Amino acid sequence: MKDLNFDFKEICDHNRDGSFATQADRRNILDLVANQLHEMGYRHMRGSSPKTKHVDALVTHWKAQPLSTGTFKNRMAALRWLVSKLGKNGIIKADNAAYGIGLRASNVTGLEWSQVDLVRRLAWVHPDQAKARKAIPVPLNAEAVGIIRQWLGRHMTHVFSYHGKPITQVSTKAW
Repeated sequence: MKDLNFDFKEICDHNRDGSFATQADRRNILDLVANQLHEMGYRHMRGSSPKTKHVDALVTHWKAQPLSTGTFKNRMAALRWLVSKLGKNGIIKADNAAYGIGLRASNVTGLEWSQVDLVRRLAWVHPDQAKARKAIPVPLNAEAVGIIRQWLGRHMTHVFSYHGKPITQVSTKAW
């Protein structure tokens, strides 16, 4: 076992936050993170070694893979948990949007006009619609605003609709 894998395992063993499933998932993700950092050439790292450059390298590596938004967010959550235990919160940005990570598919398909402010270029996901049960502010870039404007007037409540009904799946011909 590499030093980094061992150190991450020890950190997980000494900080048993969450359910057994959450702990197991987090340990698996951090084991993957350690292996990927090693594969990317970051050798001889210890559990206290992670820096911003390592997070950025992982994000770039993950973006090159066909990962779902949910998988990406789960990996970022595990990294945030790790750096919080290390007392290094400053090495990872607090918002996934800063890394260009989008919303979960259900948050996009369920987006309502009441959750969009095109003037302020902002959308938000209500806590009851978010996996973590926390509100998610979503800054909209020019491209996103343009796409949303194309859907104006198609449905009274939902941003994305098809034949007058809200879209519920992302893999349909409605797009």
